[in-house]
Amino acid sequence: MASKYWVANNPNSEITNVKAQMLAALSSPGGAFIPVLGPATALPTSGELLVKNTYYSEDTTNGEAFLLPTVANSTAGDWIVVRDSAGIANGEAITIGSAANGDIAVGCHLKGINVLATSSTEAVDISVATDNSVIMAGLTNGAGGAGSFVAFVFNGTAWTASGVSRNIGDGSAATVGASAMRFAATA
Repeated sequence: MASKYWVANNPNSEITNVKAQMLAALSSPGGAFIPVLGPATALPTSGELLVKNTYYSEDTTNGEAFLLPTVANSTAGDWIVVRDSAGIANGEAITIGSAANGDIAVGCHLKGINVLATSSTEAVDISVATDNSVIMAGLTNGAGGAGSFVAFVFNGTAWTASGVSRNIGDGSAATVGASAMRFAATA
């Protein structure tokens, strides 16, 4: 088995087996979850660009929107993690992404986990063509529980996204879907 490869058949852009395997994982529709290294950073002011290779975690208190880096300004392996540390209140929403960053890779998954008193249920939202954002929303007894997160990884072509939405309250409402955590096409 070959131990090195060339990008676009160019011997000046050599990559090793390890890098090739990493790029293969990042190129899959579901992307890859990057383990968080280092301290959490507070989210910037609403409307600002999220910084690549940064772990954001804070208790958001109102509707906010953040931009992902554009495709032209991203490199395969770049990542961003956004975690809500205390829960998103009913009616609040955090929008991450816009048309400017291009579409999210098709086939990414956001998983909703509802833990009830005696059981748990799960649901999944899957990205489709034209989805360019993730919306983390809060619902009474549904989406927005503490620890809900979304992780973005740039695969060399597009941002991939994976995330988990935990319930708050009794879990009787949705954790992913139309009024909960979801993929969306935004301006």
